[in-house]
Amino acid sequence: MEKEKFLKEKINSYLKYFNYDFTPVEFQNIFQKTLSDLNTFLAKDPSNGGEFIIIIKCNLPYQAVLLYRIANCLYYKDHKDLAMSISEFAKLKTGIEIHPAAQIGDNFVIDHGLGTVIGETTVIGQDCYILQSVILGSNSITDHKKHDRHPKIGNNVEIGAFSKILGNIRIGNNVKISPNSIITKDIDDNSRIVVSSYFQIERNQSNIKYTGYQVMNNKIIIYFDKLNESSVSDVQYLSKSNIFKPSKLNTNQITIENNDFILPLKLQFLENNHIISEMIIHI
Repeated sequence: MEKEKFLKEKINSYLKYFNYDFTPVEFQNIFQKTLSDLNTFLAKDPSNGGEFIIIIKCNLPYQAVLLYRIANCLYYKDHKDLAMSISEFAKLKTGIEIHPAAQIGDNFVIDHGLGTVIGETTVIGQDCYILQSVILGSNSITDHKKHDRHPKIGNNVEIGAFSKILGNIRIGNNVKISPNSIITKDIDDNSRIVVSSYFQIERNQSNIKYTGYQVMNNKIIIYFDKLNESSVSDVQYLSKSNIFKPSKLNTNQITIENNDFILPLKLQFLENNHIISEMIIHI
């Protein structure tokens, strides 16, 4: 078929550019993976009009994934220098950085993709779809200490643009993450993460930062950074009865009933019954 012919020519053109030949078995493995990616691009990305030739010749996110497949094979054949060279070439060519040691399953799509970074110990399952400027990274500077420090993404996961998933955490299967999310904790299977980053500080005597929310089982879970490091003993929310009610406080998150608060959501952070911070969140 014409599609397979053009794809094989594209793979061979990159191998010729980097002066390397795969064995027939290795080439077939790369071809099958990149063909699966191509078919998924055709099915999921409408901007190319279903034209495989446009994706193979012009679509830079697809080029980034194709080059990753080549570099990944070389990396685990212990040709790490060449694998890293291909990765750096892909970054300059496409604006997408995928470490060749990352493990990415079949049918993978990066849509638009500019600014996307996928770290060394990242694992991504089957049938995943991410958009531009997604960071799958470490949550700290490691001082060159090698360890497992990047996210583990399940199957059938969609990650919205400008999201950051940081640290060695697990994102379950069938998860949808909205744009502008900052995720630093495990996410269960079959979850939908919705984030609004617009909030207003009314009063603040702490370093607590709002990072997003998740709706589960008619409850809303609201996430914060540094809440566990504060002296907060209680977080209250303004309910529909126009009184402040206590939430369920757990480490860096609170849980409230989904239908029992006024929008925008107003929160009070208390230390020994004294308000030390107030926050308004638009969700």
